Amino acid sequence: MRRYLFLFTLFIGIFVHGQKLNNIEIVPPLDIPLLLSGNFAENRVSHWHAGIDIKTLGREGLRVNSIARGYVSRIKVSTRGYGKSIYITHPNNTTSVYAHLQKFSKKIAAYIKEAQYASESFEIVKHPYKNALPIEVGEHIGYSGNTGRSKGAHLHFEIRDNLKNTYINPLLLMDVKDDVKPTIQQGYLWAQEDNSGVNYAEKPIYKLNVIKENDSTYSATSVKAIGGLGLALTMFDRQSGSHNKNEVYLTRLYVNGALVFEKKVDELLQKDSKFTLNQLYFEDFIENKRITQKLFYDKKYPFSIIKKDINNGIFEIEHNKSYKIKAVLTDYQNNNTTLTFYVDGDKNIQLPTLPKIEGKKVMPTKDYIFPLAQNMYLYVPKEAVFEPAYISYEKIKDTIRIKSNSPFPIRKSFEIEMPFISKTYLSYIDGSDKENTAIRPFYKRKKQVFRINRLGTYILAKDTIPPKITPLNFHSQREINSIRYLKLRIEDEMSDVKEYRGTINGEWVLFEYEPKEKLLFYDLEDKKWEGERHNLEIFAKDNVGNTATFKTYFIKEYPK
Repeated sequence: MRRYLFLFTLFIGIFVHGQKLNNIEIVPPLDIPLLLSGNFAENRVSHWHAGIDIKTLGREGLRVNSIARGYVSRIKVSTRGYGKSIYITHPNNTTSVYAHLQKFSKKIAAYIKEAQYASESFEIVKHPYKNALPIEVGEHIGYSGNTGRSKGAHLHFEIRDNLKNTYINPLLLMDVKDDVKPTIQQGYLWAQEDNSGVNYAEKPIYKLNVIKENDSTYSATSVKAIGGLGLALTMFDRQSGSHNKNEVYLTRLYVNGALVFEKKVDELLQKDSKFTLNQLYFEDFIENKRITQKLFYDKKYPFSIIKKDINNGIFEIEHNKSYKIKAVLTDYQNNNTTLTFYVDGDKNIQLPTLPKIEGKKVMPTKDYIFPLAQNMYLYVPKEAVFEPAYISYEKIKDTIRIKSNSPFPIRKSFEIEMPFISKTYLSYIDGSDKENTAIRPFYKRKKQVFRINRLGTYILAKDTIPPKITPLNFHSQREINSIRYLKLRIEDEMSDVKEYRGTINGEWVLFEYEPKEKLLFYDLEDKKWEGERHNLEIFAKDNVGNTATFKTYFIKEYPK
């Protein structure tokens, strides 16, 4: 159903934008009821989610529409990130973004295909002139898909404020049915100072005994404590008809009735994402893969989503005083969930024993270079960590371990620098000893450099095996008049495919690449060739320089 957006009714226009808006007609980006698999401002570990992920009935190919009139200001085609994406700029200085598309509408596809052939590249970014691709409200712009760094068919959708460089919460503009209250899974109290402690706990972090009373009410067993404390919650919200665990819109923390912390996700500053890891209970994330959010800060950071934080959200517990702690979680339809418990001040409790921290100390304000082996170094750049941290490191044969007995998030990538060794790549080894995607090297000062963004175990390996190219839906030297697309599998099991190139009769043609499926495909209707016999050649290179070439010919007669 179409909605009309007016200045006097648009909440974010008045309270978030801080600018005047013209009247602008808004429609949903899909022609189906909106169900979410991902919410605005969710913590995605490396960043906060800048938009919403809309379900597409578990399939690709649904019609995607522009939410408002404007013009296409950016088109990007990539095998990573947002995959195929469209950016539409609107008259009120906002831009809407539609990502992970399967394909574009006819006029946009024609524009970008011409540019791809001109540059002889599938991956491309174009910024059309303002009048090149005008768009009307509700106009068909593409089809939903699963391209780029996507783990399933859906539409990623964003709204950006071009004047403030912020991401706007789309759910303030769109109706999503929601009669489900937020859920609290777990709570933690965090002793913040040397003279702080909770319930005789040996560690500074105390796990609360959270009890679910009903769908909207939780309690926790009372505790004794002293000193400065912070609260962290494992929590999520669901919308009607969806089982996905999404971000909570509004979180408030009260101590004896006074509001001490408020987080509200109306908008995000683009610079906020680099601080996202600092809001997590990071050790819980590493050990249990849980997103547990702090309702306080060890150090104040300029988060746009934090509306109030008295003393950084840390509350002081004094001897012989009792405190009522209440957290209130609210979703977009004003469904509320509360957690209530009591803390009694007791100076006689045993304070926690801080663990002995081992390794080399690194500060956020300095650069560090640590030797791993002869002519091999670990470089920790300035601002690589949020707070002072300790790391241990070692290299045994081809294994490199970089660890800490007090896990911490990495804000800026560490680098491993070594002499160039042909065909060598680096791979992270997870807890099940399975190799993850290879880390691409880059080169400086005639040396090979790998960037890493997490602590753990890494393996230096050699790859001498070239990529493998296999036809899927046709046979070499055969007639193919009955098929529309040429499809080939292109794969490299070790260091991954870096680049490829396809030609027919010696001319570059647009082979699209979907790395998740290891699929190359070409539309045989792109060009009409003379004659019946056509020479096909595919070239591929992996990330350490191994190359492969597949050559054949096929028989196809194009109508004149």
